[in-house]
Amino acid sequence: MSHIVSFALLERFQVMGGITEQDCAVMRDRMVDYKISDAILFECLLEEGEYLKPLEIDRNVVRPGRVPEQWIPDLREYPKPSVSYIKPSDFSLPLRVELFGKDQANGHAFDLLIHCCRLLPKYAFPAGLDIVDKHAKIPNWMTRPINAYLAAQIMRKAIETKNPVLVNEVRRMLCGTGRDWLFRPSFESM
Repeated sequence: MSHIVSFALLERFQVMGGITEQDCAVMRDRMVDYKISDAILFECLLEEGEYLKPLEIDRNVVRPGRVPEQWIPDLREYPKPSVSYIKPSDFSLPLRVELFGKDQANGHAFDLLIHCCRLLPKYAFPAGLDIVDKHAKIPNWMTRPINAYLAAQIMRKAIETKNPVLVNEVRRMLCGTGRDWLFRPSFESM
């Protein structure tokens, strides 16, 4: 459940003096408590064919404890996308759109996306992207060796640093799966 755009808007309202810091915190908490995602919020605000003016958002905010220290310099170099929501039709939730570089201020991109979303009746996702996604799947027999090669390269680089913390982090990242015993549900949580 994404709140990235609504939280960015709240911060901007606070900076501009439209709301207080306390009100901003209360609104954030309520959105989380009531599970109001960006898509649900903009469903209430946008009409068919409308879109939100793109906002430049830093999606790579470094949160202590969530990102290994070694990754922080690389994360700070990632480009900041402009994020928006478009409402292609009345029977669908708004879609999140992220733009980079010169496309950020291009209203024609939104018009094109809205029309592509309307190509298939009662299906509010850009038809071209849907077709590409369904037909451009790379088979496992091609990706498995590439993934193994990349994993070996990552582990080799980590070992070359002679940093045991980094080696353990990389090993845990490469060997872990969603079905590890650490991630399995317990009887207490059921």
